[in-house]
Amino acid sequence: MGKKHLIAAEAEGDQRSLWGEAWRRFKKNRLAMIGMYFILALVIIAIATIIIDAVTGKSIYLNYVVKQDLRGRLQGPSLAHPFGLDEFGRDMLLRMLWAVRYSLFMGTVAIIISCIFGGLLGAFAGYYGKTADNIIMRIMDILLAIPSMLLAIAIVAALGTSITNVLIAIAISYVPTFARRTRSLLKRPAPLGAATGASSSST
Repeated sequence: MGKKHLIAAEAEGDQRSLWGEAWRRFKKNRLAMIGMYFILALVIIAIATIIIDAVTGKSIYLNYVVKQDLRGRLQGPSLAHPFGLDEFGRDMLLRMLWAVRYSLFMGTVAIIISCIFGGLLGAFAGYYGKTADNIIMRIMDILLAIPSMLLAIAIVAALGTSITNVLIAIAISYVPTFARRTRSLLKRPAPLGAATGASSSST
């Protein structure tokens, strides 16, 4: 019983040390830290707009973000409207802030979908290999040859403009990246020590 607890404690310590090492390396990368703070700022903005809508009954959203005022269309920046007004007289700054939550939601869902399907395809190709590997990877190569933004626009043009189709288009454009990454992990050659140990044990 004590041995099992000791093994579990060692495994937990190794896991903690791995997370600590990953965080230490992450903190050393200045661009990674800037990106993390930027994403945190976007998350805070998205949460703030949701809270404001809940408190005000969407009055700011309805009166300044959505409501059109053609008399003030295309006004330049001012104290009341720092980013100016668009062609329909709507405040550009508020529209950008309120659009953050939709962008975060769509981006997160699209990446999750592409990670799942790309990971499954890459795992299937890496595990079975041969014909399945060749077919799947050649399809992924074709998709990778097309710029992701152009591929997404083409899919939306074919399926129609809707949030669901935009999510599908973004997800499909990133599936090849996850598929190739997963396949490369499965196809990675075994370390020399492991291969030597396997050969010695077989003899």
